[in-house]
Amino acid sequence: MQNLLLIDSNLERIEQLKTQLDQDFNVYLANSVSQAKSLKSSKSFDITVCEHSLLDNSIALLNHFDNLAPVIITDQAPTVERAVQTIKSGAYTYLPNTEKHDIKALLNAINEASKHIAPKRTKTHGMTGQCAAMREVHHYISKTAPTDCNVLVLGETGTGKELTAKAIHDNSDRNEQPLISVNCAAIPHTLIESELFGYEKGAFTGANTARQGLIEAANNGSLFLDEIGELPLEAQARLLRFIQEGEIRRIGSTLPRKVNVRLISATHRDLKTLSSSNRFREDLFYRINVMQINLPPLRERGNDILIIANEMLLNACKRFKCPPKHFSDTVTERLKHYNWPGNIRELENVIERAVILSDLSNTLISDELVPLQINTKKEEDSELSKAVNEDRVAAPLSNKHISTPVSDLARKAADPKNQPTDQEKGLSLEDYFLSFVLKHQDTMSETELAKKLGISRKCLWERRNRLGIARNKALKSES
Repeated sequence: MQNLLLIDSNLERIEQLKTQLDQDFNVYLANSVSQAKSLKSSKSFDITVCEHSLLDNSIALLNHFDNLAPVIITDQAPTVERAVQTIKSGAYTYLPNTEKHDIKALLNAINEASKHIAPKRTKTHGMTGQCAAMREVHHYISKTAPTDCNVLVLGETGTGKELTAKAIHDNSDRNEQPLISVNCAAIPHTLIESELFGYEKGAFTGANTARQGLIEAANNGSLFLDEIGELPLEAQARLLRFIQEGEIRRIGSTLPRKVNVRLISATHRDLKTLSSSNRFREDLFYRINVMQINLPPLRERGNDILIIANEMLLNACKRFKCPPKHFSDTVTERLKHYNWPGNIRELENVIERAVILSDLSNTLISDELVPLQINTKKEEDSELSKAVNEDRVAAPLSNKHISTPVSDLARKAADPKNQPTDQEKGLSLEDYFLSFVLKHQDTMSETELAKKLGISRKCLWERRNRLGIARNKALKSES
């Protein structure tokens, strides 16, 4: 059901309205705008009804209600001037509220407004983005959050995987319950099982008291396992049972405990490749990968970079108590064309450093404050680079593009004497990359390989990891 907020100082009137609307809406009551804003901090509303007398003279509806739209204004002392001003300020409709029979008109207005409600805006925790890839991310979050399905978030370091998990949790029915976040790479392998599943007193040396695990602590809420690819195999087996049976067993205990936890996982690694090398359980991969959300790297987000950068600049100026500043034209170009290997996190660091070092009396973020190295030859110029950038990190190979089995191709390409056959000339760019690297890595340095392929060494390294192509360490290391 849709959420309806009634704001009126006359409690008797809104209680009467609530009684008539309870069957069709989730009705919330407030007797002041400040109380309504407190409710808004924890709930999102589809329709708001507010008495005009509670608004200030400017009727700044957008400031008061922000996302609480459509807004219906009632007025016990209606005038034509107020009606015009209210509608211009963004209200859905303006209704006189001078007699009891006007309740019927209000009910009609609420029902009419409910037919024109746009899809509920998703809380995205500052995940600003207007590019197609981010619109897709927001769409998947809005579709996935209301369900209890397991979600796997994929993306490079710094792309916002934890923010995505928070957005999924906060837009779900579990939003009033805890979201427990665990970085699997930050916990030693010897401790990860006791951290996740807990232990009983005396289970091992030093276990002087029983301890609840993080999965149990997230009961009725959500568990976010960041860098799940770093879990040791023993912990993966325990995690699989938790997902399948909805229960855990503390270390040293013989009794299982039922838990109701929604699992959100994230990684920058290719779990499919890890599975093929027996470093990640394949059955666990399929269990956590019910819904997959791919976060685009910052370099692929076009004008989003400048939108995010300007927001960060504004926030940094406020935080460091500086006057508002803006970027020079040169800095703007650098921000747009830099590769951003550290993604959002690196961008934030660059901007904070520039604000700290800038002159308080100067409102311009000048060139020397943002010394980013820009490649003279853009990666987008290469057809192969376009394919690398358009393909999401950790995405599996698409069988429909493979014209020759990869294993056969690898064996043939490993021999430098072999020339491409007619069949190999029709390979996808994915397969061409594999063929080229295997054929030439014994005779070329990493820099030479990257140059020939028209990509950066970083892209080459990422692609190697993704396809499981080990680097030939026998080659002389490059300075």
